[in-house]
Amino acid sequence: MLISEKHIRVTVFLFLFNLLFLIVPQYHCQSITEDLIKKYEDSLLNLPKDQQLELLIELSWENRMINPLRGLSFADSALIISGKIDNRRKYATIKNIKGVIFTYIGEYDSALTNHFESLQIRENFDDTAAVAASLNNIGLVFERINDLDKALFYYSESLHKKELLGNKPSIVVSLNNTAIILRKKLEIEKALSYQLRALEICKTIDSPNDLALTYSNLGIIYKIKGMYKTALDYSEKSLKIREEIGDRQGLAIQYLTIGNIRELIGDFSGAVNNYNEAVKIASVNKFKPILTDSYSSLYSAYKNSGDHANSLFYLEKYAAAKDSLINEEKSLKILELETKYELGKKELQLRSLELERQTTFRNYLLIITIITLISVIIITNRYLAIKKITKSLAESEEFNRALVNNLPEIVLIIVEDKIVYINHISELYTGLTINQITGKSIFEFIELSYHELVKRNQRQILEGKIITDFEIKVMPRENLQIDFLVRASFINYKGSDAILGVLNDISNFKKFQQEIIEAKNRAEKSDKLKTEFLAQISHEIRTPVNVLLNWTSLIEDYTKDNILGEIKIGFDVIKTQGKRIVRTIDMILNMSELQLGTYEPIMMKIDLVEKVLQNLYQEFLYEAKRKNLSFQLDSEIRNAVIICDEYSVVQIFRNLIENAVKYTYEGSIKIKVYDYDQNKIAVSVIDTGLGISEDYLPNLFSAFSQEDQGYSRKFEGNGLGLSLVKKYLELNNADITVQSKKDEGSNFTVTFNKVNG
Repeated sequence: MLISEKHIRVTVFLFLFNLLFLIVPQYHCQSITEDLIKKYEDSLLNLPKDQQLELLIELSWENRMINPLRGLSFADSALIISGKIDNRRKYATIKNIKGVIFTYIGEYDSALTNHFESLQIRENFDDTAAVAASLNNIGLVFERINDLDKALFYYSESLHKKELLGNKPSIVVSLNNTAIILRKKLEIEKALSYQLRALEICKTIDSPNDLALTYSNLGIIYKIKGMYKTALDYSEKSLKIREEIGDRQGLAIQYLTIGNIRELIGDFSGAVNNYNEAVKIASVNKFKPILTDSYSSLYSAYKNSGDHANSLFYLEKYAAAKDSLINEEKSLKILELETKYELGKKELQLRSLELERQTTFRNYLLIITIITLISVIIITNRYLAIKKITKSLAESEEFNRALVNNLPEIVLIIVEDKIVYINHISELYTGLTINQITGKSIFEFIELSYHELVKRNQRQILEGKIITDFEIKVMPRENLQIDFLVRASFINYKGSDAILGVLNDISNFKKFQQEIIEAKNRAEKSDKLKTEFLAQISHEIRTPVNVLLNWTSLIEDYTKDNILGEIKIGFDVIKTQGKRIVRTIDMILNMSELQLGTYEPIMMKIDLVEKVLQNLYQEFLYEAKRKNLSFQLDSEIRNAVIICDEYSVVQIFRNLIENAVKYTYEGSIKIKVYDYDQNKIAVSVIDTGLGISEDYLPNLFSAFSQEDQGYSRKFEGNGLGLSLVKKYLELNNADITVQSKKDEGSNFTVTFNKVNG
């Protein structure tokens, strides 16, 4: 038979299976389904083992919510086949499915046993997707037993792995589960953010199950926030989807949620109807935890509506359902007592008959033989049961021991400062065997300066307090110290108060951390030396240049009547290039001050137009006219008052206007002042010059940077102007944006916070 035929067979079977639930009344459906499944099981025998295994796995998974007990039966059959063909991956999958089903029916110890066994196998195969699924399912069990911290830990680990894989549907599941725990921990806004993130992902995928789950949890969160209309809207959307996809468990949960919302808004009749729907589904499908919650909800609804008779009735059913697991555990003992009682009663009856009727010795011997045989059967059954339980406990203990011994962290248990248990990883650190370590004081291994910290934390743990993780130095061998991060908590160990400690080696982390700090210090020192050098060398150059310029002006004044044309041009060149050097030195000095942090801004109120822009406009007007450029200052606002450092603001616009004049051959330059919005003033310097290429724009404000084409080859400049602009803008809490296109011009817009009044 081909694989495609297998899928057709499964699809047809599941279609018929679900169709029965839709068209046949519930009290008839179960018996009809049993017959259908029986016929289907018979047809499985005709398939090869590997195809039988695939079909059984799919059947167990599909039945997890429809018929959990039937799902377990399929899973057990699949385990037998996986053992015969030695398929460990499939074995892990089946164990995971069993864990899920046991969670649904409330057998949490069995659920964890199966999940942890599945997780260990999947980790050995390095199957990230499967490991993430197991972690999520383990978190679900801890959520059900209300261990919220462990649930959050496993959900978070699962979410991290799923995000690495990028599987959107599985990410949605983990986001929902994490949000549920945060909600239970009363971190409502954080939970809501996770739910909204899940909803956004749901919009991009076709997954009704995930969308139903997300709507459901959003309904619960909005219910907690008191937004009942929104909560009811999301919950009813979830209910509709779950009805369409036949999610029996989800349907029961949704009826509970909607009923709870109706109860909160005073619609007790509607709430009771919803709760009863949940009871029907949970009863038929044996969802014990949901059934328990339904009874509790009915008790609450009737109590709040004043119907004390029904309230008491459902309180009793809730108590009985809550204790059902314990009662089931005791059922074997009760059966044993009943068997003993019946045996004793029969023995008395037989003896009475023997005396009354004076039966023969042969009958008496037969009766004794029967009684003895029954006794032997009971004793044998008890022995086998005890042996099975003992073997199961031994296997569980062996599994836990193997799990702990393979952890990369040191795990130890301390009783009265003595190490009473430690895992094998400790041998790598100490060079001692476990037997040599056990019984020693923990303080023999801890560096002396940390003794008081450890003792204080021990006292707090034994007093029932929760402590944060802390660091210690451990001396496992002579002349060797290792940094460890310690996580410790209280446990009961063999009847004694004890401390469970988990030690993570963080020596490499501390070493890397120190290297990073040292590298940062070296970089800062190097940068400081560079800046100080620039400041010093700039000063040494500027002083003689100023002297030369002064003497050049003096010589020019004394000889101006006798200067020939070419010599006069020479004086102009000397002054122009001298000013260029001084300008460059000024920029270097300014940059040095900013880098060293020695520049101290003087913040004051000034009118940006009157104090800064008009003066700069007059300063550059001559150069603009000399190049035949249209040059305008246009202010659309009367009050252009800002709080700023006047010197640095002047430097900002001097650089921007100078660049506009410098790099514009023809056309216009415009300085425009206007209201950017209610709280900001904008100044735009707009030119029709060379413009800037799109590739160079990200480097525009970098120090000593110039564009290869145009600026750096055709024009003078040191590449410091715009980097100074950027730093001066930061000093004044201002922003700048640039719009430019090559050969079409540029628009530099600076925005300042406005001063009102």
